[in-house]
Amino acid sequence: GQIYRAALEGLSFQMRHALEILTEATGASPGAIRTVGGGARNALWNQIRVLGAAMFGFVGIGVYDTVQDAQRGMARGEATISPTEQQRAYEELYQCYRLAAPALHEFYTR
Repeated sequence: GQIYRAALEGLSFQMRHALEILTEATGASPGAIRTVGGGARNALWNQIRVLGAAMFGFVGIGVYDTVQDAQRGMARGEATISPTEQQRAYEELYQCYRLAAPALHEFYTR
């Protein structure tokens, strides 16, 4: 169970990092995140990630012209998931995650 949860958390951290890059590149700051596809049925993952990167990614590669077009095109029903009391712990873990890649850079470039 711990390995499964760690995998979901790692994927969620990657998505958050991608959202940060998109925000820096576009200046757009999403007010909400929408999940789609099979992973959207995983309540634990939804609570961990509160995803939206796919929508911005589709706009970035030209599948949709605007974020609003992506929202309409990807809408399949909604459920609102709010952060839990664990939000602070995940913020601390995310900061550690962001330090990992630079710390391992030399190891991977040998």
